[in-house]
Amino acid sequence: MSSALQQLGLSVTEAQYLLATYLHSTILLVFCYGIHTVVFFVALYYAFEGNGPSSRLKIILMAIITFLWSSQTVVVGLKWKAIDECFITHGLSLDMELAFYQSGAMPGGITSDVLRVLIVICADIVLIWRCWMLYGRNWIVVAALALCLVTETIISGFLLSSWDLSASVGVFHVDWNLVSYAVAMLTTMLYTSLVVFRMLRVNGVSATLRTYHGIIELFVESAALYSVAHTVLLGIYAYEYYYYSPAASPVIAMYRYPKAITSAITGIAPTLIVACIMACSDDLRTQAHVKSLRFASGMGSGPQTQTRRTADVEETLSAWFGDPGLGSESHRHDGDSIASRGVRPRTVLPHGRF
Repeated sequence: MSSALQQLGLSVTEAQYLLATYLHSTILLVFCYGIHTVVFFVALYYAFEGNGPSSRLKIILMAIITFLWSSQTVVVGLKWKAIDECFITHGLSLDMELAFYQSGAMPGGITSDVLRVLIVICADIVLIWRCWMLYGRNWIVVAALALCLVTETIISGFLLSSWDLSASVGVFHVDWNLVSYAVAMLTTMLYTSLVVFRMLRVNGVSATLRTYHGIIELFVESAALYSVAHTVLLGIYAYEYYYYSPAASPVIAMYRYPKAITSAITGIAPTLIVACIMACSDDLRTQAHVKSLRFASGMGSGPQTQTRRTADVEETLSAWFGDPGLGSESHRHDGDSIASRGVRPRTVLPHGRF
C-alpha cells in the first residue's frame, strides 16, 4: 500500500496499533508526571516548613529530588514535542506518520535517553542511602544494591552507545533492554525486601500492619510500587519479545504502557521517601535514622513504656549490626534519667555526618 508499510512489512492494523500505543503511552506519561509534580511540591512544602536552619542533608536531598523532577520535565516536554511532530506536522497520512516514527528523527532522542539514565541512577542512590540509614549505616547490607546499580549503569552505557553486543554471547540474540529491565527489577525488589524485613523485625508485624498509618509507611518506605512497576514492565516486555520474533520487533509495543508508568514512578518513589522524612520532624538527621524504626506509639502508655520500647529498639540494632551509637550503657542511663522527668529520649546522630 505504501512504502513505509512495505519496508517494515506491517499491515495497516499493525501500523495503527504501533502508533496508537506510542501516542497513548505518552499521554499516560504526562498524567503520571502530573502526580510526580504534586508529590514534588508537597516535599518542597515540608522542606521549607521546618523551623530550624537547613541542614546539609536536607540541601542534598532537595537537590536530588529537584533534579529528578526537572529532568522528568524535560523528558516529558521532548516526548510531547515528538508527538506533535509525528501526529501533527507529519500527520497527513498513516504512511507519513509511520515513516517519521521509524526514521529516528524524534526531537531530543539522545537527550531523553541520557536524562532517563541519570534519573534512574539518582533514584537508586536515594534508595541505597535510605536502606543504609535504616540498617545503621551498615555497608555490607547495601553492597548488593550498590553492585546492582553499577551493573545497571554499565548496561545503560552500552545501550546509549548503541554497541552491538550480540556477538559476545555466541549465536544467541540478546536484547539488552530486557537485561536492563531485569537488573532494575532486581535492584528494586532487593531494596523492598530489605526495608520490609527491617521494619517488620524492628517494629513488629502486628504493630506495623495493625493501622493504616503503618501500612502506608511500609508501602512508601519500601518503594513497593516501584518494585511492582518494574516487575510488570519486565514481564510484559519479555512476553512480547519472545512471543514475536526479533525480526518482527516493530509490533512489540504493549510494554510502553508499564514503561511510561515506571518512568514516572522512578522519580515519584524517592521523592515520596524524602517527603516522608521531612514531614515528620525538623531534626532531619534523627528522623532519617530512626523514623521508621519506632515502635507503635499507641500501644501502652506512660513515659516509662516509651523509654523501654526505645531501649529495646536500640539494643536490637546494636546486637544485629554493631552500631556503636546504639544500645550502649550510657545511652540507656541517659534514657532513664530523661524518662524520670517524663520526656521520651531520642537517638541523635553525631553532628557533622549524614
